[in-house]
Amino acid sequence: MKKLFTFIILTLSLMGLGLTSVAVESPDTLVVHYYRYDDIYTDFNMWVWQYEPTSLGGIKHTFDSMQKDEHGVYYEIDLTQDYPNATKLGIIIKTGEWDGYREVGGDRYIDLQNIEVTSGVAHAYFVEQDLNIGTSAADLANNIPDYRAKVLSAAFDTQKRIVVKLTHIPELGYEIYENSILLLTGTATTKTLTLTIPSVDISKTYSVKVMFNETRSIEMVVSLQNLYDTQDFENLYTYDGTLGVSFEDEFTVFRLWAPLSQSVTLNLYQQGHPNYNDQGELNDELTPYLQEPLDKIENGAWEVKLTGDYDFKYYTFTVNNNGTSNEVVDPYAYSTGVNGYRGMIVNFDE
Repeated sequence: MKKLFTFIILTLSLMGLGLTSVAVESPDTLVVHYYRYDDIYTDFNMWVWQYEPTSLGGIKHTFDSMQKDEHGVYYEIDLTQDYPNATKLGIIIKTGEWDGYREVGGDRYIDLQNIEVTSGVAHAYFVEQDLNIGTSAADLANNIPDYRAKVLSAAFDTQKRIVVKLTHIPELGYEIYENSILLLTGTATTKTLTLTIPSVDISKTYSVKVMFNETRSIEMVVSLQNLYDTQDFENLYTYDGTLGVSFEDEFTVFRLWAPLSQSVTLNLYQQGHPNYNDQGELNDELTPYLQEPLDKIENGAWEVKLTGDYDFKYYTFTVNNNGTSNEVVDPYAYSTGVNGYRGMIVNFDE
């Protein structure tokens, strides 16, 4: 009797209208939300394509700046019409054509088999300069993506002033640090701060801490990117050693020049493409079989030495800049896998 009662309750629950669940099959409609702090959406669009089960050509969908809610602009995609067989979509949010601004993260993906669905409708939430994609009510409740106040950027300009761009005016001001030592403090009345410090030593690390309110403070390392062309930068960070992969005694040596990164990690793979093996057969290898941190050596270079045979394995580097990690291909790789996704380790002396 108890089993029968349980079965009846489950049956009635599943018959309810507006049932929310994790998708077993692709939803009929996908609503893509995109939020910008300046509330300006002119010329913003997204390029969407079927990524799985097989990658196909894409479609440009343009946001209507008049069609928005508390999560920014939104666009309803008819999946049955535009992507009828897709289980995973690729998406790029951008302006204009291919030479326009692109949101951080480049190619990103929405798994239609693991997304919350209500009455055939799924939602994907994007926020300006946030790598995370929200695909459920639980995600939004856990700030995925994060709509709260943040520091959008902090960088030296060509005159060695620190320019900080914010989403909100901080209630409690800001602090500037040099190698973790407090250098100056101040209050803000605008969302863009232009700060002059007494003397800039580019061999040191500068950071900004912004106190938006009692419960939210954000720290960010100040980028030196705009000082690349200065003589000071060239003198400090010109590296004359070997970059890429080299072979020294029993070691395979990996070196990358990344003077502005806070950390670098080596990723090793068995195949050169994320979705195909070296015979061209469909086979996913999305995570590395081995990861090793690199040590920072002189003049902005990073290095790790491994023992063992890694011939014909593949590799990438993960670089961390200001808390954002990106996986990159070694620009000094002698060879790569299909489409150049990963460098190949080849000892041409053997």
